[in-house]
Amino acid sequence: MARFKNVSRTSRSSKLRALMVIAPIALELLSQYRNSQKAKRGRLYRPSKREQMFDSILDQANRRFGRQSKSGKRGGFF
Repeated sequence: MARFKNVSRTSRSSKLRALMVIAPIALELLSQYRNSQKAKRGRLYRPSKREQMFDSILDQANRRFGRQSKSGKRGGFF
């Protein structure tokens, strides 16, 4: 009885490598889209719970990829 062939490590690593190439680009596009939405709505607009959750996930992903949020760029107690 023939079984499925084992997936070689090279194909797994190439998929992971492709994901690591695409992820920062997708993250940048999502960040730009979200920032444009915020700019249209104005400073005093209170986002919904869903938007707050999406913003927090987006901020966390940006921190994981080495980008800092605007508040994180400041140093000290300013």
